[in-house]
Amino acid sequence: MAEVDFADVCVRCGSCLRACHIFLATGRRHHAAAVKIRTLRKILKADVGNDADRFYDYAFECTGCRRCTVLCPFSVETASYVSRARGLLTSSGRYPSTLNELAETQIMKGENWERHLRMFRLSIEMLENQHSVRIPVQKEAEILYVPLQGAHTIVPAARIFNAVKESWTLSIFEASVFAFFLGDMERVKKTVERIKEEAERVNAREIVITECGHAYRVYRFLFPRWFGRDLKVRSIVEVVTEYLKNGEVEVKSTLKEPITYHDPCQAGRNGGLIDEPRFVLREIAEDFREMNPGRELNFCCGGGGGLVAVPELKELRLKAGKVKLRQIRETEAKIVSTICENCKTQLKDLKEHYGINYRVAGVTDLLAECI
Repeated sequence: MAEVDFADVCVRCGSCLRACHIFLATGRRHHAAAVKIRTLRKILKADVGNDADRFYDYAFECTGCRRCTVLCPFSVETASYVSRARGLLTSSGRYPSTLNELAETQIMKGENWERHLRMFRLSIEMLENQHSVRIPVQKEAEILYVPLQGAHTIVPAARIFNAVKESWTLSIFEASVFAFFLGDMERVKKTVERIKEEAERVNAREIVITECGHAYRVYRFLFPRWFGRDLKVRSIVEVVTEYLKNGEVEVKSTLKEPITYHDPCQAGRNGGLIDEPRFVLREIAEDFREMNPGRELNFCCGGGGGLVAVPELKELRLKAGKVKLRQIRETEAKIVSTICENCKTQLKDLKEHYGINYRVAGVTDLLAECI
């Protein structure tokens, strides 16, 4: 059966216009999915050549949230065109330089991990002393926990793992996969493979990914395709949900301020983590408020698809974030929780840029505060 060309399936009905937060905020034609797929098909059917600049905005100014696909009567996969076009542009040397530099750094670290191990251990020892928490590194364990850079993705999880006496060890690598934002699947696989090899070194039976939307999607769905299903992959949110349901952790205090939850596109709509974070928040919050629309129809924050890591796109993502900001304001919440690092960064930037008073926190962070 021939591959479906969604550019031919699209009937230009306009459903995608009200679905896209960027189009709603900017009104610019190239942000309309119906226009985007027809334009990007041109780049996918021919060499990029000297036309790379013409296609750049169509590919890299999209967050790949797939809300347009959910609301499309024919489920046209715009994000597929975007990802493939990004890959072709990247192979032609036209890409956001910051994303490429971060992707290359991850590859180099994976190839020379032993050189980084001593400094990594020292930094973790400092965290242990500063926060009075045990953080095992390169120890044999049942769980290999893969964080992001920064104590905020390590310490709360460590407190919870230790509270339930879990057999766990910390990865020396970060969960993020910057090549994913470039559509460069060869480098994505290399980046993911370093975690596979590390899990084998520590004899882990499971890989647990920190609160990171795109990383969860990559490890949960691409990892088994490339490396088999011998290693279980879960999000930290799935793990702590299980702890709560099994009575392994005790909630000793609750959050009194009104709290709302932002569904990250990659972890929620595209990854299926929708009920778990809500279960945790309802266990610890006295006043939980849903955004409208929410769950699978929740609007993107505006920072996805790697946009939050590209300095020249900051003005665009802050403008596109107005749609999300309206949702937050309508809840009148004082705490906005989510399970994606890029979303957290964007939500903080929106708060500061538009002068709105709310706190941004991860679901795991809040649970660690309450146990």
